[in-house]
Amino acid sequence: MKTQRINLKPVRWTVFLLFLGFFGCGRGGGASGHRGMAQPEGPAADASSGAVGSAPGDAAGAGSAAASGAATAGAGSATGPVTYAVYMDNSASMDGYLAGAGTDFKNDVHTLLKDLQTQGIADTIDLGYVNERICPYRNHATAAEVNAFIRTLNHDSLVRNGCGRKDSYMDAMLQQVIGSNPDAVHVLISDYIFSIGRGNSSELLKQQGDNVETVLSGELRKRDFSTMILKFSSGFDGLYYVESRGGGNGSAVSVRGIRRPYYMLFFGPGARLRKLEEFYKRSNFRTFSGFEDVCYFGSGRSTPVAKLIRTNRVGDFEIAQPATQLVIEKARADSGLFQFAVAVNLDELKRNEAYLTNPANYELPANYKIVSIMRNNDPTDQAMRGFSHVFLIRTTDLKAVQDVYVRLKSRIPEWVYTGSTADDANPTDLMQQKQTFGFSYLVEGISRAYGDKDKNTDVFGLNIQVAEGGNVAGDSDSGGGSGRGGFPWVLVVVVGAVIGLVVWIKNKR
Repeated sequence: MKTQRINLKPVRWTVFLLFLGFFGCGRGGGASGHRGMAQPEGPAADASSGAVGSAPGDAAGAGSAAASGAATAGAGSATGPVTYAVYMDNSASMDGYLAGAGTDFKNDVHTLLKDLQTQGIADTIDLGYVNERICPYRNHATAAEVNAFIRTLNHDSLVRNGCGRKDSYMDAMLQQVIGSNPDAVHVLISDYIFSIGRGNSSELLKQQGDNVETVLSGELRKRDFSTMILKFSSGFDGLYYVESRGGGNGSAVSVRGIRRPYYMLFFGPGARLRKLEEFYKRSNFRTFSGFEDVCYFGSGRSTPVAKLIRTNRVGDFEIAQPATQLVIEKARADSGLFQFAVAVNLDELKRNEAYLTNPANYELPANYKIVSIMRNNDPTDQAMRGFSHVFLIRTTDLKAVQDVYVRLKSRIPEWVYTGSTADDANPTDLMQQKQTFGFSYLVEGISRAYGDKDKNTDVFGLNIQVAEGGNVAGDSDSGGGSGRGGFPWVLVVVVGAVIGLVVWIKNKR
């Protein structure tokens, strides 16, 4: 009987291609089995990035392709012309800021309007007064009309405009301003002194704050918008109405040569406020003479671009690639201490530098803490382009597998409370000159309104997966997926099947 020779070449090629396919695809990044949502891709993930460097000082320019991935709270449509509607509080309590030709108040209001025009921030500016009602001064104001508005800001013009000179009930005033044109950015300039008319009762102040919350909550249900509060100070000569004594003419005290705080509150769609916010971040408010502080509120939670780097580490670990996945493997502590660094782009966030770099404003698991948050100060470091800050995160209790969350909480800044008082009986007192009656109740009302809309008030959140073993997904997932470092059982089964097929063919022949 003649034996037929079997050609095993196709079988050998099949086995070779199976090996090639497995090692070409299965060893690359361990994509199978990772928990959670995929992180956005950022710049090249250089796991060996060195010292902390800084993104360029221009907050807009620091946004490379990575920066554009951050979702900004309160974003609205940026299409179409942007209108800024700027209103001056017409109450009698504002007269003291207007005494004289060149007070800080007048200069800084003029600076605001000039910046809106010259920096390409506003396409049109509407000017007006507000008290019992809104009284337009000029819509689509020209540069000459802006100058005339500043020049005529005085006691006589506030009396003649017919808007009323009564106490400032902030909830009613805000309702008029915010509700007038939903697509515009509204600016209300005022001393923001709560007028309650019956002394300094904390219950009455709380009621006024509740009224502000009600107004803003109602508007936020209709549309999304952001709020920015700028604090200024200016010389003040005139009558100060002591609210803790009931306000009104009977409480008026004549003062000269003191300074008083006042505020500009901005309300508008996030996309339409963005140019102004970016300009202020670049200039650090240097165009103003009396600027003191800033506070932001907005809806929604951002996801800034972030990546793991190996700088300033304590212990050792491997970074699963790409580093933007935020996965640490083979973590090992050194004498019980483990520390790693995360580069993050915070330049898109609506918070000032002091707030962003204060570890007390962040929430982490109980066994982890933020050691420091450093601005990236080296624009020549290509690996750090698009990342504005570096977080150093530490633990003395390294777990086998843990999700380490980092959440920036939305908190009212401390300056709001130090700048607020319920006793304004001595307006010449150096401390009281820096404080505003009932101001913290106003800001708390604004904060609660955003909390009513969005129960999750975190500004942003990151999630870093840390594991002592070789594969976070393989160690923690119950699904048994074949992540990186697992034994290739699938390959064993396939090769065994091919060998069995060869043996069967030989025996059959």
